[in-house]
Amino acid sequence: MPTLPPILFLTPDPPGAIWQDKPQIARRLARATTVLYVGEEPYLAAWPGLAGALQPALTHVADGLYAFRWSPLAPVTGAPLLGPLTAALRRRRLQSALRAAASPQLTIPHSPPILWLFRPGQQHWIDQLRPRLVIYHVVDEYSAYPGLSPAQAQRQAKLDRQLTARADLVFCTAQSLVEARRPLNPHTHYMPNAVDFEAFQRALAQSPSRPRPHAPLLAVVGGINAKLDLALLAAVARRRPAWRVRLVGPLSYGLDEEELARLRGLPNVEFAGAVAPEQAPAVMAGCDVGLIPYKLNEQTRHVNPLKVYEYLAAGLPVAATPLPELRQFEPLVRLAGDADRFVAAVEEALAEGMDAQAVAARQAMAAANTWDLRVERMLALIGERMGRGELGNW
Repeated sequence: MPTLPPILFLTPDPPGAIWQDKPQIARRLARATTVLYVGEEPYLAAWPGLAGALQPALTHVADGLYAFRWSPLAPVTGAPLLGPLTAALRRRRLQSALRAAASPQLTIPHSPPILWLFRPGQQHWIDQLRPRLVIYHVVDEYSAYPGLSPAQAQRQAKLDRQLTARADLVFCTAQSLVEARRPLNPHTHYMPNAVDFEAFQRALAQSPSRPRPHAPLLAVVGGINAKLDLALLAAVARRRPAWRVRLVGPLSYGLDEEELARLRGLPNVEFAGAVAPEQAPAVMAGCDVGLIPYKLNEQTRHVNPLKVYEYLAAGLPVAATPLPELRQFEPLVRLAGDADRFVAAVEEALAEGMDAQAVAARQAMAAANTWDLRVERMLALIGERMGRGELGNW
């Protein structure tokens, strides 16, 4: 494999989210090269003022991994004169930080980096930085996000097609995302989510054992957002009042307030709020069944849920709605689309419980889907593309 250039890893997710996909990938890439973890550019419409103006551009996160901070003095704006000026300042800050972080590694001054993009709207950096390699990592069908107007959805779809065609490699977390993009780019690959299995096991081993409650405890662990079918959860809780349903995670985007209020009003439903990330394995291990009660719509048709890998790593039985990406996990994951079938799926999961053989099968599935294996494959594909002399197709 050729020597790997430094990587500009552009994602809106914070680098400290220890179980999330982007930080997991970035930390492993940093074992092979310098990685700059770059958040969203600041916008003038949400200008924070001068707060942070004197803070350094780089923060060391781990070996080879640096978090990059934008200056609030150079926000994104469409103003005719100010816009080009602040864009130039942002580019210079990013390039200077890259040189500072990767200076021991660079054998050629201003060696072009690998550009790793997660959003279609980030592709303007291709023209500004002229990277060695462009990777487009697709984790959602962005045009299907809730709340987008038809014009916004159309624009997202157009930008997505453009970036797919321009990228040297396209990684997609769902097969449906691959199928939609491979006609535009033959270098499109299925790259589903995964889990840090060893870290999960260490966290579980360090957690004190807790007696399981007499009443079955069902849990949704993760962001509480528009993907969740709150009405389905309420129907399940009403059908089985002896079960406890716990939602563990922060309330996020796109929630129906009326459905949320109805679910909150049920005596056997608990909103536990967010927990510290390092506590997530113990929270899961203290439950009887892990739930993935997602709505079935255009957004979730393309979702590969992170939490399925985490539930399985914790040894939990899982009940979920029939998302296309979850069918590969049957029968370890029980799928059901309506309230009656979902109740039946949970009852089957409870009956199987923490049987030693069943737990071993679940954890074996998680151990076969680790971030180490995913990033190893990504690096192999990057090496192939860099070695063929086919790059720079923009």
